[in-house]
Amino acid sequence: MSSWGEVERQFRALEPAMERTVLERQWDEVSEEWRMAGVVELAVASRFRLAAEAAGALLRDAAAIAPPEVAAEENPQHRWFRALWFMAGPHDPPVVGLMSLHGSAASGTVSVGRVRRPAHLSAALALRLQAAGPL
Repeated sequence: MSSWGEVERQFRALEPAMERTVLERQWDEVSEEWRMAGVVELAVASRFRLAAEAAGALLRDAAAIAPPEVAAEENPQHRWFRALWFMAGPHDPPVVGLMSLHGSAASGTVSVGRVRRPAHLSAALALRLQAAGPL
């Protein structure tokens, strides 16, 4: 099992290669998707996702620290992405659009937001969580 210090070091090591990377969140009333955008090599993105999964697993064990929107997420990687969104802001305001099916009337809204410099924010959040608890 990883510790907050270990995942913080993993995220710090990824920072230089992810300076121009964003983590995009797209959501509507029933679903949510996460993707990396900008400049990032596939191997670096893979390492970031593995570190995010380890951090999300640690966050599950520290659920008292996390807001309900984060603690309720089952997928450890997405739990960490949600922690970045809800606990490591501020972020650019999301763009909100209307969905429609083949030109019909609007059937709902879809929002897209970005977490800039996700490796940097991940390292900072891991450090903050390390200070908050014994893990």
